[in-house]
Amino acid sequence: MRGARLGWSLLAAAFAGCDKPPAAPAPVSMSSTEPLPDASPRDAWEARRRAWLAGDAKAVWESLCAASREEKLRTQERAMDEMRRLEDDSLARALNPYGLEASKFRRMTAEEFCLYMIGGASQVAAPVQARMKAQVFVSADIQGRTAICTIASTDGSSDILVLVAERGSWKVDDAATARMRGGAPRK
Repeated sequence: MRGARLGWSLLAAAFAGCDKPPAAPAPVSMSSTEPLPDASPRDAWEARRRAWLAGDAKAVWESLCAASREEKLRTQERAMDEMRRLEDDSLARALNPYGLEASKFRRMTAEEFCLYMIGGASQVAAPVQARMKAQVFVSADIQGRTAICTIASTDGSSDILVLVAERGSWKVDDAATARMRGGAPRK
């Protein structure tokens, strides 16, 4: 029983890393001479939303900036190492609700696991899907290579999303987004 409880807590920790922002802020270089992306922050946000709604885990993953992906991979690798130490039956019970076999999990890389979880998470429930479809991009305040975007929901609330210019595209910076959301009151 103790192994099963440990399995569930490790599984929760591992899954949390793929859908939550990293704990440590990712530095953003402002010294790049690379031009800003041709596409707008709105275009990037809309592409990411379409990817979530379509269940396109690879596109959602690639919509993250490199620092966010790297932090998620570090977090996942640590959690997966702990989970791989579980006995097969404990690991199998922990993974069963997610439709993932222990033998397959043991062979997965951290990136494959993140993609698996994003793919599962992107099978969005109808009410959440409706809310996502109804969200509206309000504005983007571009400061150097960073865009601080405001997204509004039909219920009148709004949220911040931080994008960074990286390799010709606007990418989501999870750490900066978490900092901005924590520092500004939510409407």
